[in-house]
Amino acid sequence: MKVQYEVYKVNSKVWAISEYLKKEGSTHHYAIFPCIVSGVFISTNKETGQETIEYDMKTPKGDIWGDSVNSDVVSDNFQVLVEKLKLIWEQNANVF
Repeated sequence: MKVQYEVYKVNSKVWAISEYLKKEGSTHHYAIFPCIVSGVFISTNKETGQETIEYDMKTPKGDIWGDSVNSDVVSDNFQVLVEKLKLIWEQNANVF
């Protein structure tokens, strides 16, 4: 079986959503940052067959950017991520 998916290549300039976390968990503070793809990881869930794509990132200055980032919050289009954040904020509206 052939699986079709799109990934950003290493050194692609993209945007990513970052959530500020504390030991206690989510703070519900988000930001969109410019970054550069430094690694691509594709995994498959053996039970469901679902593909997951994650990226290692670095800052535009070349510094390593923390943990891997799920492809759901990475785009080369800033406005796409703004729309995703609006949905996240709406889903978490009852938290505040």
